[in-house]
Amino acid sequence: MITAVELRNWKTHKNTRMEFKRGINVVVGVMGAGKSSVMDAISFALFGTFPSLNHKRVSLGGLVTNRPKPEQDAEIKLEFSIGGSNYSVTRRVMPGSSTTSSLERDGVHLQTQSERVNEEIARILGIDYDTFSRVVYSEQNGLDYFLDIRKGERKRQIDEMLGLDKFAAAEENATALVNSIRSLIADEEQMLSNVDAAALDGQLRSLRLEREGLERELASVKSGEKGRSESVRSLMAVVDKLKADYSRKVSLSQEVTQIRGRVSALTEEINKIRALGIKEELFAKELAEAEANEQELSRKSASILSRERALVKAHSSIEAEIKGLRSKAAERDAIVSELSGRKEEEIKSGLEREQESLHAIEAKIGEAKSRAADLSEALHNLEKSDGKCPVCDRDLDEQHRASLQREKEAAIARLKSDLAALEKESSASKSRIKEISAQAARVSMLASRLLEYRDLEKATAEKNRAISSARSELESAAAESKGVDAELSAARKSLESLRAKGEAISRMNGYAAKIKAEEEALARKGAELAALPVDEKTLYEKQELLRSESAALAELSSKISSMDRYASSLAKQLADKEKEAQKLAAIKRAIERRRDQLSNMNKFKGALADTQAALRNRLVSSINGLMYALWGELYPYEDYSNLKLTARKDDYLLEANTSLDGGEEWVSVDSVASGGERSIASLTMRIALAMVVVPNLKWLILDEPTHNLDSNGISKMIAMLGDSLPKIVEQIFIITHDESMKQIVSAKVYQLDRDKASNGPTMATEA
Repeated sequence: MITAVELRNWKTHKNTRMEFKRGINVVVGVMGAGKSSVMDAISFALFGTFPSLNHKRVSLGGLVTNRPKPEQDAEIKLEFSIGGSNYSVTRRVMPGSSTTSSLERDGVHLQTQSERVNEEIARILGIDYDTFSRVVYSEQNGLDYFLDIRKGERKRQIDEMLGLDKFAAAEENATALVNSIRSLIADEEQMLSNVDAAALDGQLRSLRLEREGLERELASVKSGEKGRSESVRSLMAVVDKLKADYSRKVSLSQEVTQIRGRVSALTEEINKIRALGIKEELFAKELAEAEANEQELSRKSASILSRERALVKAHSSIEAEIKGLRSKAAERDAIVSELSGRKEEEIKSGLEREQESLHAIEAKIGEAKSRAADLSEALHNLEKSDGKCPVCDRDLDEQHRASLQREKEAAIARLKSDLAALEKESSASKSRIKEISAQAARVSMLASRLLEYRDLEKATAEKNRAISSARSELESAAAESKGVDAELSAARKSLESLRAKGEAISRMNGYAAKIKAEEEALARKGAELAALPVDEKTLYEKQELLRSESAALAELSSKISSMDRYASSLAKQLADKEKEAQKLAAIKRAIERRRDQLSNMNKFKGALADTQAALRNRLVSSINGLMYALWGELYPYEDYSNLKLTARKDDYLLEANTSLDGGEEWVSVDSVASGGERSIASLTMRIALAMVVVPNLKWLILDEPTHNLDSNGISKMIAMLGDSLPKIVEQIFIITHDESMKQIVSAKVYQLDRDKASNGPTMATEA
């Protein structure tokens, strides 16, 4: 049972909540008040769509309120209970025409993805959207939907609702399979007719006999090849041994020749050394004496060299001192030159005179400043006087005072000019005093430095005598070093000659040892060479025999290879023929198997048709029983006494029972009924279909069900909706503009109103 629905920004609904009850729920309002929007919202909440949206008569974005101002999103919350559990589903239409969904059971989240929510609700309710939209939800003016569609489509849709379409699909598949099996049997029989089975058997026997003969011949040839192969392997071992011995013999001969050559060369070297006439018994004594003499001369040369270095160092030191003395003499001469014509007493006297002149100038400056101050004060007093002389207190007229002011101002100007000249003269005097003071200090410093050079000539003479003595000693040491170096060079040459002779004696002794080792190796190689009796002729004969046997073996191997290839080709031909024979046998077995399948499929088709017919009859019978009970409650007249649904081969007909010429006759509602009669007949059929197709749901939504009904028909419908229909259908929703539907007994009524002139929202009030 649907217990409540909440709409926020859904079409014309700004914020609407409606609670429903078991039995009849009526939503009344004028056109455009938002009635159908409520049922569309219920369908959208359950399945994510409703007929107008599903058929694209409206867009998803058009569901969000846009008047009097556009809103960002819309939201529906639907509450329903089934099977003892309470469910809540929320759908939200987002900006950009996207949606979000969530489903709860007893306050616990079940799903949050839209597709999963749809699947879960379909599972809970036991119906999908297609069944809901065709059976439960009758869209506005859509009661007679099944009367308006063409007969083939009507047959298909009613069969789908009744679940009979699965039988039709199974029968179509079975028919297609039967036709496919028949086609396969025909193709396979055609294949059998194109093959000569007797010729194939003869070819198989011939190929098998040929293969057996080839296998016997091949076994014989392979046996001969085996014996020949063993002979070749034995000969190869003999030839390899002969080759190795012969190669070793050649190698030994070469080594013997090389050893003899080396012995001859060493002997020749020994003879050359002996020709030098070296006496080995005197060599050691001569070498020792030469080495002692060389060492003594080396020590003497080193001593002289050390003395020379000391003399050179002393000579360099004296030269440096003389150079320093010469530098000091130059400094002294420069000082003497600078002091020539400059007397310290005269400079001091000039300094004193300049200082006295500065004192006189500064005294004059003081007097001038004092006079200028007095004049300035007098001028100031004169300017402040009130007609009397500030000195003598005598009366002054303006002319006399102005004259006095001019005189004093002129005197002050002269004093300032004099004062500037005196200050300039004072500055010049100070500069001269500073310069003369610097000269006096320089002369005093130079005079004191002349005292440092008093013994310069004496020190220079002593250093010149010392350097002359050092030069004499250095020349003597150089002469002595030259003589010792000549003796040392001669001694070293003699020593090198003796050492060369010693090396020659050492080489000669080494050559003798090598000759002995080479002669021993020569004896060993000769013995080994004598132990190898192989010759080139024997090796050649064995190689020729091996080539002959190898050629015969290669010929046998080639023959075997050729026979193997032919055997492989023969085996392939035989395998192909055997496959062909097996294929024919398989085709025969397949034909028999398919004939059995064909028989079984025909039986299955008959069973499907019988089952479908029986089930259709049972369902149609249930629908007709319900319509018989409902028709008398809904139809207000007596010209049509009953209503039934008749199943035909390609259609379902809704027929009414009428009395014509004193008899009864069933006629098609579609051909004889008026608009109101069609509506009542369609309503009756829809209620019956809903009860048969969805017995566990028991919901019914009727949008404008009184369309085309007259007052009697409306009265009958009100009575039936208030009395008998709630006994059959658990919950019924009536969407209508017909105020008379408020009269339904025990109905919960909502009145929907809306100020369309100002694009106001829908207002729902419980009537």
